[in-house]
Amino acid sequence: MTKNVRVEPHLESYRSFFDHAWFGKWTEETTGTPLYQPVFDLGFMWRCSANTHLLPWLMATTIQQTIERKTNMAEPFGKKYVSAVQQRLAKRMGSSLRKTQRHRMQVELDKILREVSAVMAIPDLLPPETMWQSFLQNSEFQFALVGSQRLCYGAIYYAYEDFLTRCVGLAKGKTDYRLFRQKDFQKEIAAEFGSTVCDQCWDDPAVNLARVTRHALVHNGCRVTDEFKEAQKAAKRPLVVCDDEVQIMAPDTSSLFLLLKDRATLLISAALQHANIKGTPTA
Repeated sequence: MTKNVRVEPHLESYRSFFDHAWFGKWTEETTGTPLYQPVFDLGFMWRCSANTHLLPWLMATTIQQTIERKTNMAEPFGKKYVSAVQQRLAKRMGSSLRKTQRHRMQVELDKILREVSAVMAIPDLLPPETMWQSFLQNSEFQFALVGSQRLCYGAIYYAYEDFLTRCVGLAKGKTDYRLFRQKDFQKEIAAEFGSTVCDQCWDDPAVNLARVTRHALVHNGCRVTDEFKEAQKAAKRPLVVCDDEVQIMAPDTSSLFLLLKDRATLLISAALQHANIKGTPTA
């Protein structure tokens, strides 16, 4: 039995997507408020996900850099030998050669050294992208890419939903607040932070697609569900489906981070204006 899967073929798609400036800004803005720890935890989990996403790019570029560094450091023995002869032979012949003979020998040795150096010049190394394409031919490596992207995508959404839940809990004054029913949660977001925040942070079609994709990952083996099909129709940037299975690739993970980072920014700004959060000192 075979399974058809899709992987992102471009190495640059696996660069880290984490926004350090964003994280620094909002941890600073929330310092001294109950919102600091949820913001810090959100950024921490997103950075973990971004670095997991980065690993394939890091592997390819690090291998290439290591090969280049060792190649540049290792001078071939033949070149070393000719260089040593070029530097020493004429001098060691001493008085056995006339001055003109020593000069002629030195000139010829210099030519030989240049000729050998040209022959033994370090060839151009394979660029990381070429090396990357060879990795993609390995089926085990493809499995690693499929699995890591599913993990990263899920972790990015998990962290966001946990953050949203904690913000509602802080607003309601309930540190043990949990999300049980989505419709009730939707109403509580709107009640605490306003309908605009609810529309963007929970009801937005792109956020909803991420949520139902998470459900498919966790509860349905990444196979599509009816709710996923409905969300796909409403989303402006649908995910690829192959053989009735959701295909999560590197650009999908990066795009999800950018989407939820913007939504988290909106939520943080609203939460800092909430009477139960703003200016409330942390324990």
